[in-house]
Amino acid sequence: MKRTDSFILSLVAALTLIWIVSGQVLTAAPAAIEGSSNSEGDKLRYPPPPLEHPTTINLGTGVTYNRLVDGQDYLVKMPAVKKVGSTTLEGGRNIVIIGGHVTLPVLMKAPGQPDVSNGAISRGIYIKNNHGVVHIEGVLVDASAGGMSDGIVIASTNSIVQIENVRIDGVFGFNHQFHADVVQPYGGVKDLRIDKLTGYSAYQGLTIGQDRGSIGSVEISRANLICIHPQIDGPGNNGGYMLWFTSHGGGADTTYPLTLDEVYIQPRAGRTLGSSVWPPAGFAQCPAVIATDDSTATWPSIPKVKGCVKKGLPPHGDFVPAGVAGLKYVSPGYMTK
Repeated sequence: MKRTDSFILSLVAALTLIWIVSGQVLTAAPAAIEGSSNSEGDKLRYPPPPLEHPTTINLGTGVTYNRLVDGQDYLVKMPAVKKVGSTTLEGGRNIVIIGGHVTLPVLMKAPGQPDVSNGAISRGIYIKNNHGVVHIEGVLVDASAGGMSDGIVIASTNSIVQIENVRIDGVFGFNHQFHADVVQPYGGVKDLRIDKLTGYSAYQGLTIGQDRGSIGSVEISRANLICIHPQIDGPGNNGGYMLWFTSHGGGADTTYPLTLDEVYIQPRAGRTLGSSVWPPAGFAQCPAVIATDDSTATWPSIPKVKGCVKKGLPPHGDFVPAGVAGLKYVSPGYMTK
């Protein structure tokens, strides 16, 4: 590429960002972020949605709840410092969140009694009752403030939710207290699109069954999930399922179109891949079929599930290494079609 061509591309990217921030109509998603030099293969699959006269929301540094106007588009900006408290966004149409760092503090119902409500107050990002496309990119959710929490939770059956270049690092919980998940459509989602996600969890990973709400479809690409810490709340009480996509006792008819592309699971120490996914190996209905060397899991009895899960870490390490997502996030741009 000539130097002049490179300059023109950078200028176009910069102007695109200006249009978003200034609240003008964005008729096409940005193709790249100024300063990005990544190859096409490093770029993200899903660009942000077009924003029409968006309202900008600057979130505070603690617990935030924003009731958004239905039909209105929003550019949501995380604070320039670590946000210590949950982030709930209810309503709205197209929403774009790029960059930021969220953690959850220890919550107490009473002195010495941790909160076990599993409520919105303990979710890094909670998307609820939206009617559009929600784009969450480059966000870090971790446990640095010591509290039990989910990473991203969705209760929005009319939403397309895109999660890209996100790192969920160290969420934890217990069967008799808080059921921590990396991502969970707890109240359903129209389409969940994940590209480049790394999740470290001491409880569960992607819990995407339809027990709590209908799910239209899910596409997961370039994602790796690691189960951390030993079991600490008794046998069977500390999760360990890094991908769970049917109801607890349901068969193939309880799932939806699910595509798995470069999805890796590192089980808890001493646990097999076949016991780290649901449906697991040996399940009465639609069991996982595990390779003889425990390297892959597939579900041939569920025609709607395409692809496989691989055991271990990606060949080049985490898809979202430490330091990529967070306060200094720079988008690599988006794939051209």
